[in-house]
Amino acid sequence: MDVASGIKANPSRTLIAFAGYWGSKLGGINSFNSDFLSALGVAFYRDIRVTCVVLDADAKDVAKAAKNHVEVLTLQRGERREFDQTLLPFAIDILEKAGCPLGADTIWLGHDRITGAIAVKAA
Repeated sequence: MDVASGIKANPSRTLIAFAGYWGSKLGGINSFNSDFLSALGVAFYRDIRVTCVVLDADAKDVAKAAKNHVEVLTLQRGERREFDQTLLPFAIDILEKAGCPLGADTIWLGHDRITGAIAVKAA
């Protein structure tokens, strides 16, 4: 929902990204991902549903992302440091439960050799 105008956004496209964590946990690329996806969420929330599947996120992370029109879905795997392909079935399951369209119009995004490979396999 557009908080300022009360208009409910109805995005026609979906972008699904994969990342280790949301925000500055472990620094580097996770910080970039949260800033990049938040900017996309704010700029295009009426047209694109921005979703990020992460290893772990707390309620504060999820709420902060939601303010920027980003849906963060956590696999609750905080004991892991890297997202790997063995987690893809769990990611697809959580995406389906969240009602994310997984069709031809879905944009899949990974940021490195690990999450990039996961995004390609998910597509």
